[in-house]
Amino acid sequence: MNYSKISIITVVYNMADKIESTILSVLNQTYPNIEYIIIDGGSTDGTVDIIKKYESQLAYWISEPDKGIYNAMNKGVIKATGVYCNFMNVGDKFYDNEVLNNVFSVNRREDILHGITVTDNGTITLPISPERLSLSFFYKTSLGHQATFINRELLKEYPYDESYKIVADAKFFIVTLIINNKTYATLPFKICLYDTKGVSSNLENTDMELKLIFRDLFPPRIVKDYELMENYLNPLFRILYPITQSFLFQKYLFPISKKIKKIVG
Repeated sequence: MNYSKISIITVVYNMADKIESTILSVLNQTYPNIEYIIIDGGSTDGTVDIIKKYESQLAYWISEPDKGIYNAMNKGVIKATGVYCNFMNVGDKFYDNEVLNNVFSVNRREDILHGITVTDNGTITLPISPERLSLSFFYKTSLGHQATFINRELLKEYPYDESYKIVADAKFFIVTLIINNKTYATLPFKICLYDTKGVSSNLENTDMELKLIFRDLFPPRIVKDYELMENYLNPLFRILYPITQSFLFQKYLFPISKKIKKIVG
């Protein structure tokens, strides 16, 4: 069998307490053709000492200041030479030692492969089937990059937007899968153990950046429709919205409500 080279990229900064478990989850994979790359942001807490402990088993590593997570991930892609890339960032781990064997025991041709995530609190996140993977899915969430394998050429063509701090990967998936209709397949395998204490687990900041991404990529009228869709999930809104769109409301009640609002301040 021809074992395609798979590039695993780990981005880290000052995480000496977690880096070794992530490294070992990669190095202990039984798959025979792995290229492991570590991009450190200039750690000063002992992280670099742990990386050096395993440097003979790494294809490439560097420790230098960077401009954030996605700048570091883009740097990793530049150094990668594998057919697919996976970002197993610090704190996250492969589910077991057979993950890459399970995924690449057959030839893969899709641009993006996505499997099952298991969080450190036991929650399981299943991959979205191609039929259900639509723009509405990305309005509130994204695919976990820890459970995703992405064709390296695609990452070179559409590098991560470094102006975003948390969910530039969501923008990447929208641009590639939705706008440019790249190919996608689900994997029936548990891929990773996800650290829920990571940066992207801050739901408020994640939600804010996702909305900024929509405003960046789509005309205002489309964004307005999706904001309406979000509100429509509220049962009270579903009752009141048709009333607010009626002729009587628009002609009589809406002008009155504007006057009351002006008086009340």
